[in-house]
Amino acid sequence: MDAAIAPSFKRKIMDQKVAKNCGAMFFAEVFNPMADSPVKVQWFINGEKVSRDVSKRFLTKFEPKNGKAVLTIAECTLRDEGDVKCIAETAHGSAECCSKLRVVVD
Repeated sequence: MDAAIAPSFKRKIMDQKVAKNCGAMFFAEVFNPMADSPVKVQWFINGEKVSRDVSKRFLTKFEPKNGKAVLTIAECTLRDEGDVKCIAETAHGSAECCSKLRVVVD
């Protein structure tokens, strides 16, 4: 019997610098070696979980077939500046990658 293997990242999110009120996109690619265990992807900004919001300022997308995970932030504010984290989790474990978002004021 094969040992269970946690997911990993083929591509990790990168640091970004954007102007205030402009958008930012973070891309990751998740590798899931255990097809029997679906991947759950979660995003965090400064330790707070990104969830669906009524303003539609934050949009998350995950495509299990190709492992592509995307976080889109429309109209970045100074409050968004800081640490961005993507966590991929299955029943066999988890992996995370982190980056920085810098928001500059003109």
